[in-house]
Amino acid sequence: MEMFEKAGLDQGNPSVFARVIYGLESRLFQLGLAMEYGSDFERFERHALATDKQVLSEHFQVALNTYTPENAFWLRAFNEEGETIALGAVRLDLLGAQTLDRHLAKYWKRCYPGELGNGATMAADQPRYLREVSGRVCYLGELWVARLWQRRKVHVHFSPLAMAVALQRWNPDWLYCWVRPKMWCKRYPLAYGFSAVHPIGVRWDEQPSTIDNDLVMALNRREWALDWMDALAAEFPLVSHS
Repeated sequence: MEMFEKAGLDQGNPSVFARVIYGLESRLFQLGLAMEYGSDFERFERHALATDKQVLSEHFQVALNTYTPENAFWLRAFNEEGETIALGAVRLDLLGAQTLDRHLAKYWKRCYPGELGNGATMAADQPRYLREVSGRVCYLGELWVARLWQRRKVHVHFSPLAMAVALQRWNPDWLYCWVRPKMWCKRYPLAYGFSAVHPIGVRWDEQPSTIDNDLVMALNRREWALDWMDALAAEFPLVSHS
């Protein structure tokens, strides 16, 4: 019932999230995949370890973070043999009035090693758009698809599914993810369901040593994401039983 109440407040259509989630899961099922969701990130790390991804980024490593079902979840697509085909995770940060540039500066310095042996340090002069992002903010990360399945466009269904579940569960003000520049050029963020792409994602004083230093940010306001949900729901019309 919670799913319907939140969706109704946003769009006046209580079936939107149910239709999108069921529709996207059905498309993955047609590819021979089933879905698993969870909040036990030790289990998520074991799933990753069994793939060629192996290691989670600092954003979701159990050694650096303590997550609960209230602020993070992961999702996994697997085949009939139980093999992991796709992984992803979403975290909710309650920033309040604090802007995303300030939040990331504190988080990255603590969790990401820098090239000079200190913590990764963001420059004082950050892109302006980061100062617009605050409130309830969702980070989508750890997206991985098995190499032999990438040409079957699993991500086109899997990534919007992660966004739909996050929207239904938390009603965030913003959602974002980091994208490598070559993926941006291939317009992958649009397939993931993001509406805006900022090619200058972040500026560094001391660059991180474990991630790319030229990441692009894909971003959604809540309203943009809901427009995306409306468009997806239109692909999965209600079935009449009359």
